[in-house]
Amino acid sequence: MKINEELERLLGTEAFRQQTRTVGNSGGDGFESLLTRQLAQGGQSGADNPDLLRALGDPLRLANLDVMTLGGLNAAENAADSNGDEALLESLTAGLASGLDGLDNYAAGLDDRSSDGLRRAWNALENLDGALAGLRQDLGRLSQPNAELESMLNELEVLATTEKFKFNRGDYLVG
Repeated sequence: MKINEELERLLGTEAFRQQTRTVGNSGGDGFESLLTRQLAQGGQSGADNPDLLRALGDPLRLANLDVMTLGGLNAAENAADSNGDEALLESLTAGLASGLDGLDNYAAGLDDRSSDGLRRAWNALENLDGALAGLRQDLGRLSQPNAELESMLNELEVLATTEKFKFNRGDYLVG
């Protein structure tokens, strides 16, 4: 008997979904026609009809999802963490912008193929390497990991390491 009840419930929710899809595709008066049909059916309201509630999803699961996305339960702790993290994020963002400026300085030094230009490029690369190491430490102090900043920092570190290798290999020697 439970199988039949479950089958009827599923068929009822599928019919309801089909009605909403049909009404949604019908044009501008879709909501009005759906509302009049539901009112004409009378019977069970949405709160009394468990099938309609099941079709909408589990409200407790949705509520837990909201709590998980907001973080911990202690609001004061979250506020303190977010203020500290906010300042740290601003610092990291400024550091990444400075790192990109360092790459521009490095590229400008490489454009000048003289020995002084290459020295400036090497110094810019060394400064960039030190700045990225400091940013890596600051990134570790965040209370929650930030994938976007970490990805950007990884890209800059790979670029700096590759350029150091190319520089040491002699790719930019004055000829």
